[in-house]
Amino acid sequence: SDYNNRVRKSSKLLLCKGTDDLYDTDIFEYNMKNTDYISSDSFDSPYNIVYNQPYAKFNGYSDDPSAIRLENFDFSYTITDVNINAFIKKNDDNKTFNCIIDPAYMYNIPLYHNTEDMCKFNINGTNIKADTLSFNAVVEEIDKTKFDSIGSDYVYSQINVKNLEVHYQIDNDKYTYKNVATLSNYTPITENTNQVLNETIDLTFSSGEKDHNMQKVYDSLVKYIPDILNQKVTGIILLDLDFDTFPELLVTTKNTFTDQNGVTNDCADVAIYKIEESGFKYIDTIYNYDTTIDGSSNILAIKNLDNGSKAWFNMSYKNRFTGAIEDVDYLFTLSDDKLNFTEIFRTEVIKDNNASNDSNTNYYYLGKLMEFGIKKEYSDYYDGVADIYTWNDYSSMYGTWALIASVKQDYCKEMRDNVFDLYSDWLKNAEYYDGQIVLTNRMLNHELAYLVDSYYLGNYSPEKSSFYFEFIGGFAKPVIYLYPKKETDVNVTIDLDGALTCTYPKYKNGWNVTAKPDGTLINKDDTREYSYLYWEGIGETKWDMSKGFVVKGNKTIEFLQEKLEYLGLTAKELNEFIVYWLPQMHNNKYNLITFQTDVYEQSAKLNISPKPDSMLRIFMVFKGLDEFVNIEEQELSLFERNGFTVVEWGGIEIK
Repeated sequence: SDYNNRVRKSSKLLLCKGTDDLYDTDIFEYNMKNTDYISSDSFDSPYNIVYNQPYAKFNGYSDDPSAIRLENFDFSYTITDVNINAFIKKNDDNKTFNCIIDPAYMYNIPLYHNTEDMCKFNINGTNIKADTLSFNAVVEEIDKTKFDSIGSDYVYSQINVKNLEVHYQIDNDKYTYKNVATLSNYTPITENTNQVLNETIDLTFSSGEKDHNMQKVYDSLVKYIPDILNQKVTGIILLDLDFDTFPELLVTTKNTFTDQNGVTNDCADVAIYKIEESGFKYIDTIYNYDTTIDGSSNILAIKNLDNGSKAWFNMSYKNRFTGAIEDVDYLFTLSDDKLNFTEIFRTEVIKDNNASNDSNTNYYYLGKLMEFGIKKEYSDYYDGVADIYTWNDYSSMYGTWALIASVKQDYCKEMRDNVFDLYSDWLKNAEYYDGQIVLTNRMLNHELAYLVDSYYLGNYSPEKSSFYFEFIGGFAKPVIYLYPKKETDVNVTIDLDGALTCTYPKYKNGWNVTAKPDGTLINKDDTREYSYLYWEGIGETKWDMSKGFVVKGNKTIEFLQEKLEYLGLTAKELNEFIVYWLPQMHNNKYNLITFQTDVYEQSAKLNISPKPDSMLRIFMVFKGLDEFVNIEEQELSLFERNGFTVVEWGGIEIK
């Protein structure tokens, strides 16, 4: 029941046999495979949709459970008062009507099915495949005369659906829809259904109450977008960057960059164009990160300035003035077809030219180096006087990077209600999907029409209200096991990009212990016996959630047992891991789980003397999900214990 009670958006695909070359391909299966299925209660729609409880029908009662046969499941919802374009004809009973919704008008109407067989229809002798719904409808007595002109051939019309009940039934692995509706109005558009099936019509914006520029913008988009659309384009958005009411075109292209540590990262390069009747005039490109911990970093936000004007806030992975790869946050404005940038925050990492590859970090605000003060204050954690870092009215015991995080969060606080996601769900269909669904010209033209509506009428806004500015990461309960071949004195220190917040036993510039082959540790500072070394910390680490595993919460134990054993933990180690993390995971509907060894090792380096012969470091990053998402599975590596072995596990929950 849980597995099948999930829905998806329509891909809006429509193909005709004999005229569309893609008709006899597996494009439908491909598009449905690469569309997110989500729980019905998480499906976002402006329509009034009420989901019913799944209904199961059995063939009778028996004291013997094996004798009870499940006849079918029924998943259903009701949607009311919807205006859509559809193909409509009168049924043979001369009382009811059959309707097939034009898939271009399936925006925000949920679908259950995932097989091509449920996409096949015949419209006036033409075989089609359409990712849509069909239904039989009645007309209330008071409205019947409006439908008298409809005959046995389909007519392309605008209809008002007063009430539509969608029933998706499963019977012995046979999947069917049994949908019924009540219609209240009908406006014919054309009887030439072949034209509708093969072309895009009824996309006019010239009615008197609409902005006269809507048609101009739409015509330019339809004519010139195909010239710049390719498989790397993941966003096409209209925004008024110069606040003159006429939109600019922002086209996001997926790209990569290599940071100072030699790590390749995904990014989103956003080209900005002026829309003209003769084409798109290129203005400039902004360089956005691809994702943060909790969602898209390919965003722009509006900043209200003290003088009453507005500017756009951009988090860039590249310094616009030097070309260096570094974190820089800008405000920019558009005037006279030129972007004007003001640097707000910048992080400069300076690497030492020595074997240890150490680095120093400078922070800049409004182009000036931020100079931090240090004061002495008593700290409960340190049980004594500690260094407190200060800048203006900000202070932190964790370091200058934590001060910067607080300053940035305060600066961005009032922008959170004016954040715009620059991705397009019809191009970057799933959050973790690395490509596009296949677009036909008909689909593209309708998506561009929705885009124009989004800008001028606000029907489908690109605003991403759930976005928040993420500047602080963390490390939760890493524990370190030491297994020497013989009793050995061992020194352990942590080189952390951040600050330790809790340790056990107490960390005094490191741990000095006597380790025994069975893992028992004697801490030299207090002579007590320990099973492992424990620490927690916070830092600036950015986790890559593009590969991993999506696991039901109630399957967490089995998943962790399998994967942790494969990675190389012993029964004792994996049991301690599961006991710690299970309470935070098993009540989630789903968990997105990744293992972040490489990024973790860069952020939290372990220095151990004597040097171990083998070391396993497992760091799990997980995020609770309300619905299932498709994600590329992560490849894991086996670990072999040799000689003096060190094992560490830890993790963090992303909220």
